[in-house]
Amino acid sequence: MSKLRIEVGLITLIIVILALSILLLRRRRINPDFEGGIYPKIISNEFYKEYEDGDKSKVYAILFSSEGREHFFPCSSDDISDELLNSADHEPIIADDFTESMKLIYVRNTNMGFLTVVSSAHLKHYNLSLPKLRKIAQKNIDRYAVSKETKAVNLMDNSCFILQATGYFESSLILSNKLIKQMSSTFSGDIKAYIPAAHMCFVADGSNLSAVKRAEEFTSSSYDELQNKIFERSLVYINGKWKETD
Repeated sequence: MSKLRIEVGLITLIIVILALSILLLRRRRINPDFEGGIYPKIISNEFYKEYEDGDKSKVYAILFSSEGREHFFPCSSDDISDELLNSADHEPIIADDFTESMKLIYVRNTNMGFLTVVSSAHLKHYNLSLPKLRKIAQKNIDRYAVSKETKAVNLMDNSCFILQATGYFESSLILSNKLIKQMSSTFSGDIKAYIPAAHMCFVADGSNLSAVKRAEEFTSSSYDELQNKIFERSLVYINGKWKETD
């Protein structure tokens, strides 16, 4: 009887050790540096079509040409296994619809002059679900919006601002709940946003026609002159969502 108890005890101990090992392995694969660098990025449908029509790859990065033009660039990934990259359900780019003319992708800022585009293989490798990815991206853009890297420069009577940051995520700042809350407390009317290019973002008080006109003038000239175009018209924030205006 005592021998049986010892054997049962050993089996139980082995099971516990295996369970703890699996748990530690999973925790080890969740990389804080990876999560801390993930941001949402708004792109135009035209830019997304470049990926659909371009050279096919398992992983992509967004690189910048000498003229500052963004490109989807096929690349390799040393940290992701071939098994995950070659799985039947692999998605090289995770994209959500943002508005009729724009999509939302998720990228990792490498601080090396390019952005890694998050794929489904990244999620599996780091044990992240899609809702978790969205939550992490939201948390990071909220932090970015109120960091010392981001400034709201007053262009007119505290009713029209240009949002300035590091050049990667200015247009995505309109996704920040913290920024929306600040603008809501500053403006009397609906928040109107203008993202003519990836690194350009204007916000205006919808109830101030002069401020709206000023923002539209800046947007029109920026859209005509700048690379990485996104959207020429305004967006309005209504009932918790950004909507395109006519």
